[in-house]
Amino acid sequence: MDGDAQAITGKAVELAKAGDMTAIRLCLERILPPRKCRPLKVSLSKIEGPEDILKAVNSVLLAVSSGKIAPDEADALLRTIEAARKAMETEELHRELNDLQTRLDLIGA
Repeated sequence: MDGDAQAITGKAVELAKAGDMTAIRLCLERILPPRKCRPLKVSLSKIEGPEDILKAVNSVLLAVSSGKIAPDEADALLRTIEAARKAMETEELHRELNDLQTRLDLIGA
């Protein structure tokens, strides 16, 4: 195809100009590719603690069950919520390690 790409592209454009709907669709998909995602309008409360994670997950599940968003969109939101949960967990572990270090320093002093 290396040597024929320009000729094939030219033919597709020619067919599109002649009204061939398949060629038109093909050309338009190259000029303006289909959107892979869309902005979602799902109301999620601010995630400040573990209890907020469950609320956010339930909001996403409700949005899927009511048809407001598709399951693949829910998956993307749930991955984002999971990232927030992991960040909170990391912060909590960091805090606990600092507390333990402080206690050890006091015992050893």
